[in-house]
Amino acid sequence: MSARIGGGFRAGTGVKYPILGLSYGWRRLPGRKRGNLAPLLKSVFSRRRRHRRGAASTERNDELMADGNGKQAVELTDANFDSVVKGSQPSLVDFWAEWCGPCRMIAPTIAELAEDFDGRAVIGKVNIDDQPRIAENYKVRSIPTLLFFQNGEVVGQVIGVQPKDKLAAKLESLLAG
Repeated sequence: MSARIGGGFRAGTGVKYPILGLSYGWRRLPGRKRGNLAPLLKSVFSRRRRHRRGAASTERNDELMADGNGKQAVELTDANFDSVVKGSQPSLVDFWAEWCGPCRMIAPTIAELAEDFDGRAVIGKVNIDDQPRIAENYKVRSIPTLLFFQNGEVVGQVIGVQPKDKLAAKLESLLAG
């Protein structure tokens, strides 16, 4: 004996959950106990979680900033940005964020450039989430943005993921000129 409840739901045959996009009742869910939503919700939301990407952890940030030999790009902040960029050596500054996929793609290239140009040029990274003022000053609207500095002046800008040889050629031209 089942009583009809408004909207097509029948008491005693299971409950429908249109919010979750499910159109079947409890009796059609194998292995589910009536009244226990936890397994159902867990299966629905675990599928969503697999496709989502979270922010990188602190260990991941260190991995993004260094290569296997420990050579690192300089982490630039409001306190040290001007002194590093206005130095006598040319500088390459990478504006990035933890949540940015292309920034993660170019991070190994930046680490390799830091190793290759160690002592000849300064390779730095600015996390725009932590240092928004620097990004605003240089009108960084897209990331990754790479700015080339010579004697404190911006002499070049590259937006997006670029091959290592193109970035190295630009740094070599700054060192030669």
